[in-house]
Amino acid sequence: MSAEFRVTIEHRNTTLLSASPYQAPLPAGLQATNARAPLFVTYDELRRLTQAAGFTSPDVGPGGALRITGGRTIPDLTIQYENFQQQWQRVSRTDWQFQGGVITFAVTIGVYVPDVFRGNTPAVNEIMGHELLHVHDDIRVAREYMPNQPREYYPFREHLINCRPVNQGSFIFLFRDGGDFQRRMQRRFVLECNRRGNLRHTGPAYDTYQRRITEFLGGRTR
Repeated sequence: MSAEFRVTIEHRNTTLLSASPYQAPLPAGLQATNARAPLFVTYDELRRLTQAAGFTSPDVGPGGALRITGGRTIPDLTIQYENFQQQWQRVSRTDWQFQGGVITFAVTIGVYVPDVFRGNTPAVNEIMGHELLHVHDDIRVAREYMPNQPREYYPFREHLINCRPVNQGSFIFLFRDGGDFQRRMQRRFVLECNRRGNLRHTGPAYDTYQRRITEFLGGRTR
């Protein structure tokens, strides 16, 4: 009797990149089914989506102003129980106990590109080549990093893995309607995705990419 943590990956856009007008090389290890066409949004919407998801990057400057950017990959994580009512049972007047079963880290990924690039196929191809690196990183965070995270926090280890009873007040705070479990897992997911994403935003390759995006905005392709 213990939690079994699983991961699912879905995408905001159901259209495969290969079925769109755009193309980009797949990073080693990324399946073609996880390479989706971009969603075009305004810069204001891109800023809103980035901030609402709790993500930071070099694309967001002082005061939240959005710098010139080619795109943004924004993943979201939600906790899903197989059957919350059956998996959590009241075992006394004051205590609840987890009965085991599947808990899923459901991750949904969206790749967004500013609509100023709409119709500029070479620019979007360049942008998607970079964003697919982030998609691959975020999927690896979900699959390789997140299933171990509940063990790192004492209440989740005790009540979800060791299945020790929890009093009603703590049960409501920690687990009901997502609770602190949802908040903490989402936060750990965001922090690790940010950490890996920032590594992609340093070095000569990224400098070259940024320069090319600036040139595309100026109407040049080289």
